[in-house]
Amino acid sequence: LILFGILYLRKKSKTLFGALSGMMPKPRPVAKQEVMPIEDEEDIALKPIEAEKRKPRLVDQMQATAKERPEEIAKVIKTMMVD
Repeated sequence: LILFGILYLRKKSKTLFGALSGMMPKPRPVAKQEVMPIEDEEDIALKPIEAEKRKPRLVDQMQATAKERPEEIAKVIKTMMVD
């Protein structure tokens, strides 16, 4: 009787795990990445991106504001220190 109980539970657990795995999303295929050979050491060195070519960031805007209106930045810093 115990043997039949074990076999029954084993069969039910297989169907349960089979149903759960069917509910999982299928993995997405991974695209192959093309590897470019490195010819010179100059290719290895990263060249800095010029400021005109990259998108302006918040830091750039803050620096521009600090140069144009330093009193505004001083007010912001004082407000932050009070809080």
